[in-house]
Amino acid sequence: MQESLWSQLRFPFPPEALEWRIVELSQDSRQARVRPQVRTAAVTERLNQLLGQENWSQKFLPVEGRAIICELQIAETCKAAVASFKYDWQDAVSAAYDAFVYAAEAFGMLPGPAIDKLYWVDYDYENQTILYEPEITASAEFVPVEPLPVKQDKPEGQQAIDRLVDRLRQDGLGLEAAKLLVSYGGYGQNPEAARELYSKLRALLVQGVQA
Repeated sequence: MQESLWSQLRFPFPPEALEWRIVELSQDSRQARVRPQVRTAAVTERLNQLLGQENWSQKFLPVEGRAIICELQIAETCKAAVASFKYDWQDAVSAAYDAFVYAAEAFGMLPGPAIDKLYWVDYDYENQTILYEPEITASAEFVPVEPLPVKQDKPEGQQAIDRLVDRLRQDGLGLEAAKLLVSYGGYGQNPEAARELYSKLRALLVQGVQA
């Protein structure tokens, strides 16, 4: 892949593309140390903008012990990251999103502020939320280069699943679609599983239209 595209992928994300995750609390629980993290939608948007949907892919694999692995493929390079969850499917889907962002971080797709810096903010223990976000300076304007030409080597079945998932996201059913993708480890481990996944996604779309 062109070096200019790699540079654009790794360009620091602006403040509006970030969210802040709590890492630890102070002893009196009045302050929280937070970590800047790029929003999932911002990572996806940049990948699509620079590479096109056909030139990158992701696969989710469940791991024993309540964890999700995301394998992110960009060009000929694949990097993986893992995120854990504590409770139910809602947490599992959130962990899948985190694993996706962590895999992108492994490619150098990082927020503008340093992720290893200590950012302490006031914390509302009763509502379990931070009271304000750290003030950071925006990076220089991001100017994308021309995207890669479309590759045709992605199987038609995976392209069909991608189109269904995009439609479900547009209809507000992205969370339910993500649950299915996680449970099938991405596109499914074999053709039969892929067909079953497609059928369930299609049924979900039909239910959404009829609702």
